[in-house]
Amino acid sequence: MLYRISRFFIFLLPPEFSHHFVLKILKIVNFFHLIKPKEIPSEKPILLNGLLFKNRIGLAAGFDKNAEHINIFQNLGFGFLELGTVTPKPQPGNPKPRIYRDVNKLAIINSFGFNNVGVKKFIDNIKASNKSVIIGVNIGKNAITPYEKSTDDYLKCLRQLYVHGDYIAVNISSPNTQNLRNLHNIKDLENLIKKIVNERIKLHKKFKVFKPIFIKLSPDLNLKEIKPIINLLVRHKIDGVILTNTTIDKSLISKAYRNIPGGISGLPLNKKSEEMLINVKKVSRNKLTIISVGGIMTPQDAKRRIQLGADLIQLYTGLIYQGPLLVDAIRREL
Repeated sequence: MLYRISRFFIFLLPPEFSHHFVLKILKIVNFFHLIKPKEIPSEKPILLNGLLFKNRIGLAAGFDKNAEHINIFQNLGFGFLELGTVTPKPQPGNPKPRIYRDVNKLAIINSFGFNNVGVKKFIDNIKASNKSVIIGVNIGKNAITPYEKSTDDYLKCLRQLYVHGDYIAVNISSPNTQNLRNLHNIKDLENLIKKIVNERIKLHKKFKVFKPIFIKLSPDLNLKEIKPIINLLVRHKIDGVILTNTTIDKSLISKAYRNIPGGISGLPLNKKSEEMLINVKKVSRNKLTIISVGGIMTPQDAKRRIQLGADLIQLYTGLIYQGPLLVDAIRREL
């Protein structure tokens, strides 16, 4: 009830401004130790890909783009945090306004375009935190990097971030960077995957530590497109997938927002993300760890994803509409 009242006033502010405003308030509250993770007696950690997750609930990439709020989110009860997307060089992203709320549909439309501080500052922010949960780092390409050199950007990020994250998430599915989703093309994807896997072998030998790699996929793939992609990932021993990024299917939102560029998250994405989970689970035959994200708005949504075969889940838009207490509510449900 308290968050619903607060949300009324928060939603009077422009979406991007309110996001940063709320995070600043939470930072102050956390500074005075007023945010503390609750003990859930029935909760047990889960071991996946050599990583021990405190619980199955993660923060999705995009909420803490610059790794500035690790201390806050781990104190809210998350079992892991995925930070970024980060690119080799800092970039401002797409012009503002670039985020809208479709309140009637419980949706968010964003066209951020990987706005971030760049990998060097991103690393400094991780180092400055008191991290106590699993940290995933979500990597992407700079907008100014030609498509044919996309792999170079991913490799630069991988080399610099390898020792600073517990797993690496490769984002090839944002609809807000020109041509990025073309990396779902099997030929281009195989080239990217081969180079990433080979680079991990070198980094594993150098640092004596193995870091899992996850690929974040689009929800707008059909089953015919999914099968070869999943078979490719399994063949090259990628550790898992993140299902899914935002959708470009504008039929799912209110008419007033259908001409706005960007990807859609929130409740309209729920069914697409569930269908993707079901299809990938079937095709992968339990050879990939699956993180499910997209349209998880309630504890029941989260439980259903686990029942459908997800190993972990992530939240983004659900936090905006339901508030931070959603995390503990899901922890109790699971």
